[in-house]
Amino acid sequence: MSDKEAKMEGEKSIPLEAETPPSLSFDGLQDPVAFEEYLHYAALQRHAESIVNEPTDASPSNTLQTERKKEWFNRISDYKGANVNTDPHQGYPEIPMSPEEEERAAASRSMRLASWASVFYLITTDILGPFNAPFAISQVGWVPGILLYFFMAAIALYTGIILWRLFVRLDSLRYPLRTYSDIVERIYGKRARQVTSFLQNLQLIVVVGVNCLANGQAFSQITKGKVCFSVCIVIWTLIGMVIGQVRSLRAYGWIANSAVWINIVIICTSMGFVAHSPPNFEAARKSLGVEPGPVLTQKSATLPLPLQVTGIMNMVFAYGGAMIFPEIMAEMKRPMDFWKGM
Repeated sequence: MSDKEAKMEGEKSIPLEAETPPSLSFDGLQDPVAFEEYLHYAALQRHAESIVNEPTDASPSNTLQTERKKEWFNRISDYKGANVNTDPHQGYPEIPMSPEEEERAAASRSMRLASWASVFYLITTDILGPFNAPFAISQVGWVPGILLYFFMAAIALYTGIILWRLFVRLDSLRYPLRTYSDIVERIYGKRARQVTSFLQNLQLIVVVGVNCLANGQAFSQITKGKVCFSVCIVIWTLIGMVIGQVRSLRAYGWIANSAVWINIVIICTSMGFVAHSPPNFEAARKSLGVEPGPVLTQKSATLPLPLQVTGIMNMVFAYGGAMIFPEIMAEMKRPMDFWKGM
């Protein structure tokens, strides 16, 4: 094959944006961007992120040092999987972006500053579930409760890995992902995105409401009822609004870091106090109608099925933060390292 023919053959394999045919999503609506184009630019983006920290000096000592660092723990982040018509090592021509795409890429680039350590603190803060474990286990018993907590954790890990793989295969600066609904739209279409956005917003409203009620109840108990319960809820709502003004994950990292250690201190203090103090029969009588008496534990609870389902739902809620994983990865410097923080 002559050089001219090889050049023409190479040009045919290069995906040009102008020649990319539109694709149909699952809902039948035409997508102006082909699905393969998302995969192509995502592969190039992951390759660009993987070579940022590699040494520019290709001496044997630096090469050996780099290979030693790439043990199994780090090699997982280097695996990107096979992609469609894309070889990241091939020199593809730079296709100009439209002004809208340039603005979107610049905004996405400015937000990608967080490391996997910040992600670890944030996820630990969001998914740390021992606070509702006493109630959940009291509804189903010791053995089912412990087994279900491990089962829910395994399911949460598996779904988190799925979201991570989808994100790294579809996200790029040209076509950035920001939310869970963005992933749904690229796979199933705009109508599925609308349904998912509605359900996600509804869930967030319920989660915020539960957090405000729980923290308001805790604050009311601390004040021994001297402050109106509604006022306690409003106080925590205002605190949440103030913290919500933090716009970037990197700036929020120190808050999440401190929250992890505060949670650990609360858990250890609670276990020590419970082990050497009688139950709070007064609170149990007011909330559940339980009279003072001996403390009984059961391997498997004999409560009615609706109460056991309520306990199981509390276990699910302990790991209910996976819907914000795409938002977290969208602000990471290297989304391929997300699994380390998870």
